[in-house]
Amino acid sequence: MRLDLASFDIKDQELREFDEWIKKVGEGAIGGVTGEKNYLHIPEDVLIKDTTEHLTSIVKSTYASLENNLCNPDYFQERAILAPTPTIVDSVNQYIMSLLPGKGKVYRSCDQLQREENKKETRSIKFLNTLNCLGLPRNAIWLKVGAIVMLLKTIDHSVGMCHGTRLMVTDLGNHVIRATIISGSNIGGQVYIPRISMTPSSASNFPMKFERKQFPLAIFFAMTIHKAQGQSLSHVGLYLPIPVFNHGQLYLAISRVNNKNGLKILISDQKGVISNATANVVFKEIFRNL
Repeated sequence: MRLDLASFDIKDQELREFDEWIKKVGEGAIGGVTGEKNYLHIPEDVLIKDTTEHLTSIVKSTYASLENNLCNPDYFQERAILAPTPTIVDSVNQYIMSLLPGKGKVYRSCDQLQREENKKETRSIKFLNTLNCLGLPRNAIWLKVGAIVMLLKTIDHSVGMCHGTRLMVTDLGNHVIRATIISGSNIGGQVYIPRISMTPSSASNFPMKFERKQFPLAIFFAMTIHKAQGQSLSHVGLYLPIPVFNHGQLYLAISRVNNKNGLKILISDQKGVISNATANVVFKEIFRNL
């Protein structure tokens, strides 16, 4: 369905071949088995090769002419770098933030144990500040004007301020942040984001109850492959310094893009050596009775 949205100047035959390749990746129908894993050779024309500056290469391939489009929300709407884990995503986001002009601002949270927990716990505030939990913003968020962020909490559905909405930061106040919506049904809308109190998601199974008062934002030039579900993008950079590890993860990543020319993949091993093959995790028994 995404490929049907591809630009008209791509030849039909190329489109059909790309479509067929994506389906075979999803079914685990191509690639060779090494040990217990299915390894897939990536087509040469989507690979990033011959580079020692991995972060620089994946960013330039996905965000070409970044310096000329820093104030252009349209430029960022359909571009993203995908990676398997939050740690890798953080490294990409921090690198891109360093490329934006200015020093920006660091916003720190106010953390505290919930009232009933105070009687049981003697945890220090410094300890709470170190915690990174599912559904919570970081204790310290470094922002600059032009940063692309994602909203972590629904604030006002009527104006498009919903969980998962992407925004471009346009002004950094002390108590409120102004941003332009660049995804969803309210693209172009100007919104103001306050600090709010949030608790860890129930899915995090965290052993204590505490609150974090912080701007409900996360830097979002890059995202985990899991977070990319439902996205349709024209430029995708898939960064794989480690292989994917879940069923269908590679298929999910490559099927976000609506044309082959917009997909670039950088694969490396633990020593930083560039490769042209990567693991594709597919549990084929899922398809047996379909």
